[in-house]
Amino acid sequence: MIQKDQQRSNFSRQQNDNQDFIPEFDDIVNIMFGPSSQIANKFCTELGLDRNTFLQFMCNFCIQCANKISTAELYNKNGFFSKNIEMEEDEYVQIWKKMAMKYKIYDG
Repeated sequence: MIQKDQQRSNFSRQQNDNQDFIPEFDDIVNIMFGPSSQIANKFCTELGLDRNTFLQFMCNFCIQCANKISTAELYNKNGFFSKNIEMEEDEYVQIWKKMAMKYKIYDG
């Protein structure tokens, strides 16, 4: 844990000291999904998700997007990805439905 905190501190310092600093992949992931991520916190708050469920959802979402596959393909029992999926299909679909209903735009 101390090492990660030190890395975050180094990242912040490098960001401030060097305008040409390019963050590493771990830095980007931490910014997007880490404990202090405003995106992750907003997502969890708005949808009533705990951090673990959020990360499982994002893992599945990223796999789905990167491979340009449907949810059915992602969860196909005989498919390539089915053995590495962290979240059950019903739970994954329910989160999508919750987002769709919460942010539905009505005509009129």
